[in-house]
Amino acid sequence: MLTAAEGWRSVRLDTGSKRISDALNEPDRATLAAGLEIDDVCLVVPPPQPSGDPARRLHRPAHQLWVRMGESSVVGSLHLPPGTVGSAYLMRRNHRFFVLTDATVTWPLDDGREERRVPVLLVNLRRVSSLRDTPEPDRDPTLAAPPV
Repeated sequence: MLTAAEGWRSVRLDTGSKRISDALNEPDRATLAAGLEIDDVCLVVPPPQPSGDPARRLHRPAHQLWVRMGESSVVGSLHLPPGTVGSAYLMRRNHRFFVLTDATVTWPLDDGREERRVPVLLVNLRRVSSLRDTPEPDRDPTLAAPPV
C-alpha cells in the first residue's frame, strides 16, 4: 500500500530477496509497478512480514519523529544508532526512504482529519517538507495532528 499525489494505492513490488526499504533505496530505481515514478511516492505501508531471526536484529533506541508532507503529517519511531539525533541522522544519509515504526499518518479531509496507524511505514525523504525530533506524542497532542 502506498500513497502518492493521487491518494492511496495498492501496488505489488517485486523485491526478490531484498527488504522493501533496500529495494526502494536502490540508486537506479526510478519506477515502481504500473509505471508509477518512485519520486511521486510519499509513503509506503509494507505488507506484514515475518520478523526474522531475533539474534540478527540490531537493537537501536527509538526516537520519536514528526514529519510534514504537504498537508499530511506523520509521527512515528525512528530507530537510530546510539548517540545520534533523528533529523540530523536522516539528513546525512543518502537514502530516499527511511523507516518509521508505530506510525500514525494524519491527513486533512473536507470535514475534518483522517488518521491511519500502521506498524511499519516507509517515508520518502524527498517528499518531506519539514521534520523534527519530538517528545512522545501522547505528552504533546499537538504533534500528532499539527494545524493545517
